[in-house]
Amino acid sequence: MRWMFSVTTGFSGWLAPRVAHQPGAEDKLAAVRDAMLTALAEASMPAGLRLAERIRRAPDLEALWHLRGALMDTLCHQHGEPHAGAQLARITPLFGDRAAASRPLPGLRTRPGDLTPGP
Repeated sequence: MRWMFSVTTGFSGWLAPRVAHQPGAEDKLAAVRDAMLTALAEASMPAGLRLAERIRRAPDLEALWHLRGALMDTLCHQHGEPHAGAQLARITPLFGDRAAASRPLPGLRTRPGDLTPGP
């Protein structure tokens, strides 16, 4: 019977989320959340209000990272693509390493219609 306890304990420990505590992680999370909410400050449409609530409830930076697309979409509908792109360009560097990893490699086209050669 003892083996059963060790198996279930080990298995549940394996399924538990492992969050490594990084110094300043809470500060970074708060800064990104505040920047996203500030960008949505004028979004009075229902989708903007729902997105603001999702941003407030996001448990970590990864969850906020995945909400960038919804933020871009909401801002595009409210203010247009140039404004939305500028807001996302201001917010994305706040993610730090994740933002650096998501940048396209030099010389690759980022859009199908972009025919400019890379450096």
